[in-house]
Amino acid sequence: MIKKLFIIIFLLLTATASIGEGAYVTVHLPKGISLDVPRNWVSLSNNEKIDLTAFAEAAAEGIIDLEDELEILHFAANYHNKEGKTEALVNLRYYPDNKLTQKDVKEEMYDLIIAMADTQNESNMRKLLDNVGLKVLEWKGMRKESIGGLIAIVTEYRRTGSFADSGRVRLMMFNNGKDSFHMTVSYDDKKYNSFMLEAITDKIVRSLSIGRDL
Repeated sequence: MIKKLFIIIFLLLTATASIGEGAYVTVHLPKGISLDVPRNWVSLSNNEKIDLTAFAEAAAEGIIDLEDELEILHFAANYHNKEGKTEALVNLRYYPDNKLTQKDVKEEMYDLIIAMADTQNESNMRKLLDNVGLKVLEWKGMRKESIGGLIAIVTEYRRTGSFADSGRVRLMMFNNGKDSFHMTVSYDDKKYNSFMLEAITDKIVRSLSIGRDL
């Protein structure tokens, strides 16, 4: 508790020094999607590290042609600790072949349907993680939530992880026909600074914006 208090005091004292530059950079993606990611996170492309600010500026100016790669993982950024290990991440993937729409989500996905789907989803996730040597530690279930002006189906759980002893994962599925996409945020929730990682990933989710009517 005392350690957390000192960290908070330190952040408050140094906030004015960093606010001029801006701690976050806005990343503009296809389909009118944008989100704010911490400037010190690293963007990834084919497992190669790319400066996040440089990537964001190139994408915004149209230097990077992103529209041709909608079938693959479109955007990913990681936070690395001093040892170079990943402690938090965000990624976004498009699903242009999805037939479900926002109308379907709003009018057809009742609580009972979501509860039934959640039971199967949990079973599938446990089997999937077990196959790669990981475990679900806590299943928090599936729910509907308004994010970025759309209704998302959110699945949240805690698991053992490849980059941490345990991690909190939020998978947000935005069903919107050909403009559908999924976004995932996760972080190591057992580190001394996990409360900061939680706040940062929450801010990333809140910053998600859809710039045009889809």
